[in-house]
Amino acid sequence: MYNFWPTSNRAPWSGNVTQDMLQGWFSPTINVEIEGDAEIEEKIIREHASYGKQLGRLADAVLALAKHADATNLKEVKDLAEIAVPIKDAVKAHNKQKQQIVDQAEDAMARLAEHDAGAARRIASRFFK
Repeated sequence: MYNFWPTSNRAPWSGNVTQDMLQGWFSPTINVEIEGDAEIEEKIIREHASYGKQLGRLADAVLALAKHADATNLKEVKDLAEIAVPIKDAVKAHNKQKQQIVDQAEDAMARLAEHDAGAARRIASRFFK
């Protein structure tokens, strides 16, 4: 008997149909090669500070020390200062946008609570399970 469906093909809904089609588009993954103990690095990042925050604090410290030592004309200090400014600007812009979203959400929930407190509670409870 001839098998109409070769084993490499599947009928609709017969196999795994839950596939992430936009993997990495909206939540990019950053893979970092870690020298040393990956478990310790992950714990530090999760509980204390991301690599970006660590580097930002180090850059701030170096720039402050360079200013105090009157070494701001060194090429390396100028290079560091040159990249630190747009990074700080990007962080500020991101935080401002995030705060605007929070403000809009709070305003919307307050308006909803005035008109339908039960609906506001139901919606809020979806985020705290």
